[in-house]
Amino acid sequence: MVLFLGLDASTKIGAAQSVDENVSRLHARYDRTRERLFREDPRLASADGDKRYNSLWPDVGIASYRNIEQENKAALDELAAVPVDGLSLTEQLNREIFRRWIQNEIDRHRLGERERPLDQLNYSNGVLTANETANAISFDSVRDYEDWIAR
Repeated sequence: MVLFLGLDASTKIGAAQSVDENVSRLHARYDRTRERLFREDPRLASADGDKRYNSLWPDVGIASYRNIEQENKAALDELAAVPVDGLSLTEQLNREIFRRWIQNEIDRHRLGERERPLDQLNYSNGVLTANETANAISFDSVRDYEDWIAR
């Protein structure tokens, strides 16, 4: 009987470690995706206060969009490989929100959202133009101004 209890306790410890590993995998995926988004669209990084990409504009070429689509599909595949069993309700919700967001990004690419018209008043719902990007950046140092000129 003692042996059985010992096995049961070690099984629970192993399950807890597995859940912790799954949570770590999810958080690592979230972090990698955030970094990728900042590289793909430096305006997001600037708006978030991350100045590493302040001198850059996004690459809006076809090859870039294809790469983004592949990255999103890989993220979705990686997410599907992380089981939900044992995750806290908060982690399950975070995982589901992330999954839906990535799927929406894939669908937006498939439906050609980037090919919508742009007008002088930016009634295109969400496209950041240069003047809006400038409003999202803090100009606190000479480097901030140099980055803006380079951008």
